[in-house]
Amino acid sequence: MRRTNEQMKQALMKKLEAEIDALVEWCEATERPNLDQIEERVLAFRGVVSQEAARVLVECQEASYPASVRCARCGSAARNKGLKSVQVESQVGGLEIERSYWRCPNCGEGLFPPG
Repeated sequence: MRRTNEQMKQALMKKLEAEIDALVEWCEATERPNLDQIEERVLAFRGVVSQEAARVLVECQEASYPASVRCARCGSAARNKGLKSVQVESQVGGLEIERSYWRCPNCGEGLFPPG
């Protein structure tokens, strides 16, 4: 089921708030950080927030997938096996996302639409 805009916003805000808290704690615990240290911490912060935003947006696309899926290998109708986690590499880094998993009863090919 597709998340509502409010649910997506809440998921993103929860992660953002946790990362801001960690950034503030780091700042308080690090006496006189130099620019390199600050930049390293900010880039790590940006990476985590970017990955979470990408994960939430990818998962919210679930409702737009077709009700039926054809196997790319043999063309048979695949069967939905429910939600499963999959690790994907993206431009913002590795993402663990939960998507519908489909399996072809004819050839056994597994699919995570849209691709």
